Amino acid sequence: MKATRIINLPVFTQSDQFLGHVLDLEIDILSGKIEQLYVGDQKLLDKILRAEKYLLIHASQIVSISKDKVIVEDSTLKLGETLKSEVAIPAIEA
Repeated sequence: MKATRIINLPVFTQSDQFLGHVLDLEIDILSGKIEQLYVGDQKLLDKILRAEKYLLIHASQIVSISKDKVIVEDSTLKLGETLKSEVAIPAIEA
């Protein structure tokens, strides 16, 4: 599939959560394979140009690409979400 056909496709997780649209993508020149997708709102294109927030999806997270949409793993965060994890800090004995 040509890169121009992937741009603007809606992106959903496997559980059908809408993440945004493909704004841009990186392709490995030698292999021709997609390396990552830049996903966000259509209005977000200006933010990408100003290096602001967008969702970056690595090729390993892409489940499928069809003519109608892109499906990514459920573990992919929605734009604006943050990864919440608790980190245990070991006690230091003096």
